Amino acid sequence: MRIRNFKDFYTGIYCGAQYGGSTTSILVNLPGESSSIVTCIDGYQMARNGRAGAALTISALGSFFAGTIATMVVAGFASLLSELALTFGPAEYFSLMVLGLIGAVVLAHGSLIKAVGMIILGLLLGMVGMDVNSGNSRGRC
Repeated sequence: MRIRNFKDFYTGIYCGAQYGGSTTSILVNLPGESSSIVTCIDGYQMARNGRAGAALTISALGSFFAGTIATMVVAGFASLLSELALTFGPAEYFSLMVLGLIGAVVLAHGSLIKAVGMIILGLLLGMVGMDVNSGNSRGRC
């Protein structure tokens, strides 16, 4: 069988990898992907109680249905979202960035100082390397 559309091939690999990360999260309490971190909370506890099969089944079905619905929603609203994204300017990008930073502080549990410190560290690490939009090297004057 010859693969004619590589986008479908790569999409299958991506979806398989996202679901595959839940297997280690459920059975070993080690997330294989960053999206499987939450699966460690309930899935591993179900496995410890002898319900690993049920946890893996729930994860597979949830991954399939959520992926299918999300794909349909994105396909349905892609033209509207692309038109909206093209109207964004510097003010909107700045507002989205501030909203993300405020959301990170609100969602952080524990010390507010540690949360702000980790956000600043993340911003500093994100300034290293090449700029995605322009291709210019960051950090040089």
